[in-house]
Parts: sequence; structure tokens; C-alpha cells
Amino acid sequence: MKRILPLAAAVFFISLLLILSSCGEKTETRILIQDASAARDGSEVFFETFKYSVVINPSNGRTQEYTGYRLMIRDLSTGSVRCACPDPVCLHDIASGCPAVSDLTITGIVANGDDVLFFCTGQKPYSGGAGPGAKAFPESRNELRRLNLLTGEGTEVYSYESSRHSTMTARIGGGYVWYVTPDLADDVPVYNLVRYGLSDGQYKTLCSFEDDMDVCFLTDARVYVSRFFFSVQTPEDVGVVSFDYDGKNRRDEPYYFATSSICGETGFVARVYDDFPGGISPLTTPHFVYYNILTREYFELPAGKNAISIGYRKTDGRYYFISSEKAADYWRANPYYAMAELGITYEEYLSTEEFKKVEARMEDALSRDRMYLMSCDATGGDIRTHFEYPEGAFFSPAASTELYDPETGYVSPDGKWYYFSAVRFDTAGEKFGRINIETGEVEYPEGLGGEEFVLP
Repeated sequence: MKRILPLAAAVFFISLLLILSSCGEKTETRILIQDASAARDGSEVFFETFKYSVVINPSNGRTQEYTGYRLMIRDLSTGSVRCACPDPVCLHDIASGCPAVSDLTITGIVANGDDVLFFCTGQKPYSGGAGPGAKAFPESRNELRRLNLLTGEGTEVYSYESSRHSTMTARIGGGYVWYVTPDLADDVPVYNLVRYGLSDGQYKTLCSFEDDMDVCFLTDARVYVSRFFFSVQTPEDVGVVSFDYDGKNRRDEPYYFATSSICGETGFVARVYDDFPGGISPLTTPHFVYYNILTREYFELPAGKNAISIGYRKTDGRYYFISSEKAADYWRANPYYAMAELGITYEEYLSTEEFKKVEARMEDALSRDRMYLMSCDATGGDIRTHFEYPEGAFFSPAASTELYDPETGYVSPDGKWYYFSAVRFDTAGEKFGRINIETGEVEYPEGLGGEEFVLP
């Protein structure tokens, strides 16, 4: 006789299976933002440059001068500076093999307890002749190195030829370094997602990909990887996927994780992109979304308005943004978009009057469009216009890492300034500027953003 489980027992059995199937999968609770300030115990780690020479022709002693990079520690209370290597007899130069010195460009420093991790990229110096270390040509490499500030012990987390892996993105958090490294499987190139333990120095390959991928996002429970965003023409082709910390429970994700720009504890702001057939990357749009990692929901930010750039002001909990009526034309007025719309080749495009129309649209967007500093609440609503600016210059996103904060975007961390780049059609110049959020006053301080841009 066939036995049938009572309803209550069946429900319990199914529930138990669901619990067991999800056992070990930790729930995400917060976003891990990588601190690039390298501040530590009342001091900060930074790098300085120095010049050194390499013999490139042993037969005649000919040398070539190169730039080296050295990690330094500044005491924030006294201002005193010393090399990050604590060895009192070390010369802290290239020849001494100092663990705080690199012959590649240092592009980022992250503090981690008594350690600092620093990214290095560029070309290894040329050295002619024969013997150990001699190179016929400069070699491009990407490296992540680790230095213990107490013992002076240096560790190479990874190192590989740049030609084998197009970008160098690693995330540090949750007690690990997460990165993708190139490898060969049966003589076929593959790209491995690797987890490096900061406490035990152990490596674990979590999974492999046929395409060149990078780590693009990290939470306290999952790691997100994708193709390099600006290598595809359609946003969804970036192929974002996520895994738990053991490389299991794979999940397909929206492309927003690859374009996230402002991160809070449980949500982030990401720019929206369009398909761009014929273009070299997805088409930028003047729109953003806010994505909540707890609910997996997102909404337009701001609702129903253009936003050229955006920032978060902690002092009032509002999102500030630069808006204009012709913002979309700033990105759409280009040959690739016109060719895709018309279905013509570049040669056909040049032989028509279309290129003149595109040029006129760009001029109109850059020179005859009013800029507005506006704000909205955390849901994209309650939109307010704070200041209006006359025609003459387009306020584009400030192209400087010094003017951008991962938690506040183009709003300064103290909430006082909004940063932008002023661009004009009639000149090739642009200049970094800032708006006083309280008064609306626009300033162009010399050297803002670390570089000087001339706007005639």
C-alpha cells in the first residue's frame, strides 16, 4: 500500500531540504569599500619618486636614467617622514632590493593592520648585455606586493606580464585579496579567480573563465567579477557574476555592479549605459540608479531628470547632481552613434552632411546649454534646484581621482564643494572647477585636482 506523508510532515520535509541546500551560504549585509588612503595609527603611507641609472651597454658603460618609487611613512602629528622599510642599514634603493622600493609605477596603496599592500604596473627597465637579469627589451608587468611595516618583510602576492591580462583590478577585504590572474590549461589561455589569505598567505583558485575577467565588486559575503566594462559594446555583455567566498553559489548579476561609483553600507549608485553598436564601449547616458544589495531592487536616481555627474552629501543625506537639458547630446553627438542610427559606414558618414549636424549638436550642447546644481533625496524624489549657471561651458564629470571620493562621489567628504570639469566647444581646453554648495559660487583654483587645465 502506498503511503502518503501528512501535509504538515511534507511541509517540514521540504523546508528542511531548503535549509540544508543553503547551509554554509552567508547572507550579504554590507559592501566592503577598499580604503585607498593608507592611513594607519596616526600616520599615512605614500610614495615618492627618485631617479636611478641602469647600465644598458656593459661594453662601454652606457647608462639609462629611470624613475623609481619608494614607500614612505608620514607621522600626521609631527610631519616627520621616513621610509616604510624599517631596516636601519638598508639603502632603500633599487640595487639594495629594498622591499619598499619598486621599479614599476606604484598606482595604489592599501593599509591592512601592520601591512601595506601596493599595486605596481609598467615596464621593467631595459638592461642589455648578458647574465642574470639582462633583458633585450623592456617588459610590461603588473604586480601586487605586501610589506610588513614592523618586520620589513616583503611578499609578492602576484606578478604577471601585462600582455597576458589587460587590466589589473584586485579587491582587498574580508581577510583576503581577490584577483584574476592569467594561466594556461592544455595550452589554452584561462583566467583564474584567486583568493589570497591575508592571515595565512594561502592561495585558493575558486574558478576559471575563458574570457579575460576582473574583480569589480566585493561584499562581506560575495565576490563579483566581470569583463572589463569598456571592452564591450552592450552593457549586459560585461557578464557580471558573483560567488560566495569559497567560489560556490554562482549567480548572474546586473551590469550595475561593474559601473558602481558611490558606495554606502548596503547600497550603491551606478551610472546607466546604453548599447553602442559600432562604438568602442557602451554609450554613456546622463542617468543613474541606486541599487540595494539587501533587497536586490533598484530605482532611478534622480527620478525623471538628467544627471551629468552625481555625489552624496553626508551632512544632509541628499544626492547632489549637475543637470542640463542637452546632457544626452553631449554623449550622443559623435560619429559612431550617428553611423549606428543611420546604418552607414564611416566613409559614407564623411561623405554626407551628417557629420556637420553632429558637430553642430556637440557645439550646441557644450556652448548653449544651462547647467544646474540640483539635489534629490535617497529615493530619487524631492528634487530641488539650488543654482543655475549661464551658457558658455559644459560641466562634465571631473576627470581626476583626487576630486572623487568612493563614498561621496563628486561632493567633497566635508560636504562643502561639488567638483566638475568645465568643457567648451571652441577650445581644446578644460579646467577643473568647484561649486560652493552653500553659496553656489564657482571657483577655478590653480592646480585643483593635482593638474592644471587651461581654459582660454
